[in-house]
Amino acid sequence: MTDIFYPIFPRVLGKRDEFFVLDGGFSTQCVSHVSAESFTGRAHWTSELIDENPEAVVETHKDFLSHGSVDLISTNTYQAHCGTIEKAVELADQAIFETHAIPRKAGIVGSLGPYAAFLASGSEYNGDKSTSYPLSEEELKTWHKERIRHMMIGGVDVIAFETIPSIKEAILILDLIDNTLNAKCWISFQCKDSKSLAYGDSYKEAVRSLMCHPAYAKRKLLSIGINCTSPKYISPLLKLAEEVNNKSNFPDMYGYWRIPYVVYPNRGVYCKKKTCYIEDKDDILGGGDNAILKRIHEWMSLGARIIGGCCGVNAQLIQKIKDQISEHILDVLDKEEDCQCHYFVDDEVLENSLRKADPKSKSERRNKTNDFTDNLWMICEMPYKNTGWSND
Repeated sequence: MTDIFYPIFPRVLGKRDEFFVLDGGFSTQCVSHVSAESFTGRAHWTSELIDENPEAVVETHKDFLSHGSVDLISTNTYQAHCGTIEKAVELADQAIFETHAIPRKAGIVGSLGPYAAFLASGSEYNGDKSTSYPLSEEELKTWHKERIRHMMIGGVDVIAFETIPSIKEAILILDLIDNTLNAKCWISFQCKDSKSLAYGDSYKEAVRSLMCHPAYAKRKLLSIGINCTSPKYISPLLKLAEEVNNKSNFPDMYGYWRIPYVVYPNRGVYCKKKTCYIEDKDDILGGGDNAILKRIHEWMSLGARIIGGCCGVNAQLIQKIKDQISEHILDVLDKEEDCQCHYFVDDEVLENSLRKADPKSKSERRNKTNDFTDNLWMICEMPYKNTGWSND
């Protein structure tokens, strides 16, 4: 495979009129190629397949790329040990090449879970703090730093820190990203209800804390969001984020921008007896696919720009999610233009820049393709291999 790294994703994320389709649950889709027993209950979950069955890893990625037609695929490294991370990136790159015959026609997201995921204690979901952080703060930083290093060497487009259960760990991660050359990330939290993270922290306060971090103003934090959470909680959580994500809350901040949100919920609730995700009977929309699909428009209107799925979401459902995004994108953008909701642009910065983009009319924008993959080669500069790591 090619050793060339194209830093595509960070370049286009800041555009207000761009939406991205993320892939779904890797473990959900990969059972089409291997038995669930090959990874269920094992320490590194589906990351075990990186060495044991790389063909299945590639085929799973290709399912999302071909059937789901996604813009972004995630490496199966949520619980991986450092020694397999770079190979996982290569397998994702191979899947893109075999599907499209063009390197990086889709972006590669490096998936990293919290320390609790590495422990396989499940505390990032159940909120059990007793097994959450047996390490000191410095030891935890060292643990995260090594995984970030391997992701950077592998050459992902962006690192996704997923299912983060606490503000403490999120800030620690951003400290490392802030001191890592060329590193870009998003942070998504696991939320146990419509207002709280798994460990009980306020989601609203989590958003505020991340936006006050230097990595946010430097555009090293590209998105904030929610994953591995019930679909019925997503809209209330996004509304809490919108209460914070406003210029009036940061009057003295130069470089403020309305950060976009990333959303990839579970499909329903997990049933231990059936060992799968089933419809949430408490969901007013009836659960199942509809619990996600009927909420896509609202999530987009609330600022979600990266939308995909987590546990229980397969390639077929991702295709339906993409169809919903395509159906509602013009309506969402038109309403934002009418109310002058400049999501990702700081007017103060634009006024002081040498170049200012000319405003586009609705008709011009309607004629513009929003396909992430069609514009990659026009927006990329010279390709380079990312050898970089720390500047501290």
